Amino acid sequence: MAKNAQLVMTKGPQTDATFPLDEPTLVLGRDPRNAIVVDHPQVSRHHARITRRKDVWVLEDLESTNSTWVNGIRLVGPHVLATGDVIGLSEAVMLAFEGEEPEAPEARPEPSTRSTPQPPSPSSQEAPAPQAALEEPGRWGSPAAGRSRPSRLVEQAKGGSDRTGLWIGVGCAILLLIAACAAVLILGYLDLLPGRLRDLLSGPVLRHIALLLAEAAA
Repeated sequence: MAKNAQLVMTKGPQTDATFPLDEPTLVLGRDPRNAIVVDHPQVSRHHARITRRKDVWVLEDLESTNSTWVNGIRLVGPHVLATGDVIGLSEAVMLAFEGEEPEAPEARPEPSTRSTPQPPSPSSQEAPAPQAALEEPGRWGSPAAGRSRPSRLVEQAKGGSDRTGLWIGVGCAILLLIAACAAVLILGYLDLLPGRLRDLLSGPVLRHIALLLAEAAA
């Protein structure tokens, strides 16, 4: 059950007396018609007023003779009370303010967080890999064809490299032959060949070599 706000007299003519704040507006003072009557000579007839505004209680001084105090500080305007505030009606009477306490919520059983395991759906189960995926065929047909294709390519590449080397060798031989013939022609033109070689390579022979060189160059 919720507890209403109240005032507890800690000093004054009725020490430990409790005054519940059960009305929207309550006036404190010596007048017997006040909601909270404090019979003390230093307390004015209409000393202070407590008003409920929404969810708070507001304390105001009613131009009392000896002033209204909150926690030892003289009140000069409206003050929102908080639990534990000490209200002084002059210096002779002290009242402690106790705010409302909300009603404790009823204990409710917590919902069970345990869930019943659900069987896995057919879509979540992994399908076994088909046999065809375990033996992936080669790009060119069957697995055997896929494995044999690279070997044939290697053999073709090897054969092509052998033919290339052969043509390079033939070309080098032709160049050497042309260079030798050119050297012979130059030496024969300069008359620098030995006697026997000069006789062997007579004029017709030299002309025939020159003709061959010209055809090769063309």
